[in-house]
Amino acid sequence: MGSEWIIGGIAFAVGAAVCAGVLFIILRNKINSIPKSYSQSVSFITRYYNSLPSLLNTTKTVSFLLDTLLEYPSVSQVKLIKYDSEKISLYPDDTPLTLPKVRSTIERYLSYPDDDRFDLEPENPLFALFDAEGESVADTNAEAHIISISLMNTIFCLIIYFKKKFRAPIMRQAIGFIKNQIVISLYLNHFSLQHKDDYEFLDNVYFKGPVAMGITDLNGRLTSTNKKFSELFPENIDSMKEIIENDVFQSILQGNRFEKDIVHNKRNLKIQGFPSFSRDGSVKGFVFTIIDESIQYLLYKKLEVSENRYRMLIKKLPVGLVIMNKSGTIYFVNDNFLFSLGYAEFNKIQGREISEFFDFDKEDYRKMSLEIEKKDSLYIKLKTLSEYGERVFSVNLRKIFLGEEEYIEAVFQDISLENALYSQLSEKNKLLEDELKTARVVQEHILAIPTLYTAGVRFHSFYKPSSQLGGDFYDILPIDEIHVGIIIADVSGHGVSSSLITAMLKILVEFAPKDPHKINEMMNYLNSGLVKVMPEDHFITLFYGIIDTQNHSMEYINCGHPFPLIYDDISKETTILSKGMSYPLGSFKNLSLDDAVQKIKLPVNCKLLFFTDGLLNFKKERISLSMENLRNIFTQNIQYQTREILPHIYLDVVKNSTQFTDDDVSMLLILLNKEWQYKKLLSIPSNVMEIDIAIVRVMYEIERHIKLGDDDKWKMYTALYEAMINAVEHGNKYNVQKRVSLLYRLIKDWAVFKVRDEGPGFVVKEIPNPLAKENMLKPSGRGVFMIRKMMDKVKYNALGNELTMFMRIRGE
Repeated sequence: MGSEWIIGGIAFAVGAAVCAGVLFIILRNKINSIPKSYSQSVSFITRYYNSLPSLLNTTKTVSFLLDTLLEYPSVSQVKLIKYDSEKISLYPDDTPLTLPKVRSTIERYLSYPDDDRFDLEPENPLFALFDAEGESVADTNAEAHIISISLMNTIFCLIIYFKKKFRAPIMRQAIGFIKNQIVISLYLNHFSLQHKDDYEFLDNVYFKGPVAMGITDLNGRLTSTNKKFSELFPENIDSMKEIIENDVFQSILQGNRFEKDIVHNKRNLKIQGFPSFSRDGSVKGFVFTIIDESIQYLLYKKLEVSENRYRMLIKKLPVGLVIMNKSGTIYFVNDNFLFSLGYAEFNKIQGREISEFFDFDKEDYRKMSLEIEKKDSLYIKLKTLSEYGERVFSVNLRKIFLGEEEYIEAVFQDISLENALYSQLSEKNKLLEDELKTARVVQEHILAIPTLYTAGVRFHSFYKPSSQLGGDFYDILPIDEIHVGIIIADVSGHGVSSSLITAMLKILVEFAPKDPHKINEMMNYLNSGLVKVMPEDHFITLFYGIIDTQNHSMEYINCGHPFPLIYDDISKETTILSKGMSYPLGSFKNLSLDDAVQKIKLPVNCKLLFFTDGLLNFKKERISLSMENLRNIFTQNIQYQTREILPHIYLDVVKNSTQFTDDDVSMLLILLNKEWQYKKLLSIPSNVMEIDIAIVRVMYEIERHIKLGDDDKWKMYTALYEAMINAVEHGNKYNVQKRVSLLYRLIKDWAVFKVRDEGPGFVVKEIPNPLAKENMLKPSGRGVFMIRKMMDKVKYNALGNELTMFMRIRGE
């Protein structure tokens, strides 16, 4: 038992001597490396020796080491964080840390096992520990050192804040030594707490330490080694002089720090030596630490080879690479970039501004730099100046760091050929778009419903193609005074091919027989004509019906088209016209439709909804819109004004869908009302050619009931023409899908006309007076002025899109 106490005491003395000796060398070198005016460091050495007996079992050692770092002029503050699974706190005063993201930041650093030092940016959560009392964060640098104490199962993070303007040259070495002393002190403190009355912890630290250590006498003969030393030198060397030169020992005795990299038995070793002191302060031997850096050396060599290969790779990159500073001065370019500008030597470009080669100035570059600061990277397109061929480059700029300096890396890819091809493609696409727009206008004219003179019938249409051109078709065919034909069709597919078939269908409908009592003849005519021109994989679904406004009935044929809906204005019920279904047109050459004719009785006042299957292709959770759902939507939207019903139906279908259709959508709303038999209503497309025909027809109908004088005819024709041309030109903007309505009626010797367009209207009060001197050469306002002169009374609605005119018939 006594021998164990003796061994423990010896181990304790050796450990104390090692700590004192190492710290003495560190501090002495520190003082020799900085100006002598910093004499306070000397007082810390004195205080260390005076405090040595009380340091071994307390945290004062760590506090002393942290205070030592603060003696350097370049150090502003020092923080030591203790990290474990339970909490994070400042060490050694054990103050808890509640700042956000500190734990996650340290854990992120721990994920890099090969790194133990990290530079801190001002936005780093660890930087927030800095006490900015009289000091600016902008003038401060910081770095974090990770210290892992495996025996304590604890991580320490040493954070040192430096003043940017001053850094002592000894600083890096001092940090390394003091960090090692903190590790040793923490080990000593840990074992002293476990072995309060026993000095065996010194043996544990020494023998189980992570670094190979050997203790020698003054002659270099090894007196003690730890386990790591034996593993490193299995040949059992007796003296350190077998590894290092003899004069090293004398140099250490003179107070010089010894550190050397050697190769021994094909191993790369880093050796550090320190004097070992006795109680009276004299040197009694030496302490050596040996680190096997063979793996690190091999990695370094591989890295060196990789770096050379990387340099060659950069030079031979198939894209241009430029590194420049934040002001745009070129720092490095590769061969590809030199070749792009017609240079062969780097020194012809180095140090010049990037704006000397490309079509942008320094202000543009400054703005790009600011964008990179915000986004970290930026993609732009640049063109070289004319002397460099006006070549076009796609450029990817990003922020990089070379050491502590910030630079901008730019990767240039020559896209001159692609840009030229893209320009040509854009021009061709523009021509194609223009042609498609023209074709769209033509198709809109095809879908324009002609003037309807049949009393008791009104209508509204809705068309939404899936692309510029669609394959839907609808039309209203005035047959005679009491019969009107309704046709709606859908060509399979959509796009240009379907639109061409639609145009062919329009031509066939124009020349088809329209006898209201022989509806099957028209269908047979259409089928025989379509079979000749349609591709084999195309067909047309079509519904054709003839409405008898006098008997309130409809005779129809349904060729594979969706069933129409009928809303009874009196009973408020909506029914599906599901009776009768035949084959689509164009599918069979000898298709006979004689037996497909159906006839139904219509409500006196009702609304009929015809539509194409694009409306039913909307889906909700992969389920298509059903006829029952569409019937409910139709019924719910009857409350709106008639011209708003179709847009609201489409909007409701879209709102209740999760998957939109890629097909054309067309709807046709037919309104029947017996009261309209006594009101004459014309609805013409926004086509100037239709105006004169409509006015002549109206005046003919009026003269059947009342005699018009020449003056009456001239005034009536002039006023109606001006009103309707304004509606077409200014209201509907010549859009043939929008219509102009003309309602007229006779009350004794008065004629009342109401002209309405589908435009946004205008402010009537803002119409200029055409007789005013300043407006003599202006064309606006003359039509309204003439109407007011021709009619006895004129008034507009609030929007300005409806004009009501009153004219007294004076006869001859």
